[in-house]
Amino acid sequence: MIVQTYSKEYNNIIIHIANRCFGNSFITEDSLEAFTKSDCQSFIIKSKDEIIGFCLLKIESRNSIQPEFKPYIPNKHKIGIIQTIAVLPEYQQQGFGSFLLKHCLNHLLHQKCDDILYPAWIENNKDYFLNKLKSIGFAPIKTFHHFWKRDSLKENYSCIKCGEPPCSCSLKLYKLIQ
Repeated sequence: MIVQTYSKEYNNIIIHIANRCFGNSFITEDSLEAFTKSDCQSFIIKSKDEIIGFCLLKIESRNSIQPEFKPYIPNKHKIGIIQTIAVLPEYQQQGFGSFLLKHCLNHLLHQKCDDILYPAWIENNKDYFLNKLKSIGFAPIKTFHHFWKRDSLKENYSCIKCGEPPCSCSLKLYKLIQ
């Protein structure tokens, strides 16, 4: 396994992976461009010279995080957010996602973030990440039902589970307990 820093040359494969993992147009060329222009960090993971996954991280102040998250975060200066982790379906359940998650966590700890958040996708109230996140020190703090409904309608992306907009999936916000 090799993790390396994102480069624009990887946009097409990142979009391809996001389409397979989340649905068409969840991540677009424009959203990647906007993401990389902000205070963000992105990594890709390779197996045998093939890019099989990626992660997107943000470091923000409490004032700039999503409004829904603010009530659950004290007024701290640096908040690290593990925005997205995706691994091609044929490589899932082989440790690649866990490896990326630990890499992200180490990177954000090295950046001396006051809090670290992981907004996890929840489908039909099934929390696939609970045990993994708890095992490395995260605790769930809030579930936001139908979190992507508004964005899926606005951006017209189709969810891999819900199909055409609107998306009815939820988000569970986790926080690293240090």
